[in-house]
Amino acid sequence: MPLTADLYTRNEYGEMEDDSTLLDGRMLRCYEGEILRALISNRMPEESESGIMHWYGEDDSINQKVKSVVFTNGQLWGVAECRVVGTLTPEELTAEVKALIAEVGATSMKEMGKVMGVASKRLAGRADGKDISAKVKELLA
Repeated sequence: MPLTADLYTRNEYGEMEDDSTLLDGRMLRCYEGEILRALISNRMPEESESGIMHWYGEDDSINQKVKSVVFTNGQLWGVAECRVVGTLTPEELTAEVKALIAEVGATSMKEMGKVMGVASKRLAGRADGKDISAKVKELLA
């Protein structure tokens, strides 16, 4: 579910207004930097090593490798830095490529180049280019 937020502005006296404006995930992308800074500055002690992934709660290889997450699809779904340690397993590569395909909005092989452009940058150093290409082909077929 995309994030939403209520934006409260200040009046001419510097006081917060009583009424707010509802912002959806698309509008929140404009505030992504401010939200990220707020998350970092208000990080709880237990989030110091792995950010919001501390709350992931699964004891699997993803929990061992992903140190924080960002989910966007033209909308702000969550904000944090993304650091992955180590190379991806075949299952993790499938999950990553599926997420990238959804993020890009690709639905056919005609859009493979668009997916590969994003995937090769995001997955650099974590998966071999041939493996990424094969997975994108498989999932778009």
